[in-house]
Amino acid sequence: MSPKRRPLLLLLFILLFNFSTITYGEPKTHHLLINKNKFTVEIAKTPEERRKGLMFRESLADHHGMLFVFDQDKIHSFWMHNTLIPLDIIWIGANKKIVFIQENTKPFDDTPITPSQKARYVLEVPAGTVKKLHLAPNDKITLQ
Repeated sequence: MSPKRRPLLLLLFILLFNFSTITYGEPKTHHLLINKNKFTVEIAKTPEERRKGLMFRESLADHHGMLFVFDQDKIHSFWMHNTLIPLDIIWIGANKKIVFIQENTKPFDDTPITPSQKARYVLEVPAGTVKKLHLAPNDKITLQ
């Protein structure tokens, strides 16, 4: 190897090493209550976070989920593109009451799921949660 190329290769090695050792911290989580049931949720509030959602996750623990936060109330359609696990999806109005529920969504289904009501928030939880906890429209959500 020529002496002129050594500094360039050293620089390339340093850059590659530094980028390969970047670690991304655990997502910030928050808690919310639905009918006295406590959930630990990741917040998705940027367009990129909302676009990715729970795609490629292999599991989601009971009483965990993702809360999508939008700037305004409107009809927010969801799909299960690249989502590996079945979910219950809960739409929540600005008044923090459940307005629509879609239970047991099908993994990888690209069909839009469109609620009949406008919502400000959408909560994704493991499939079966709605049935197990008897969640229903008008149940109140308390963000902690």
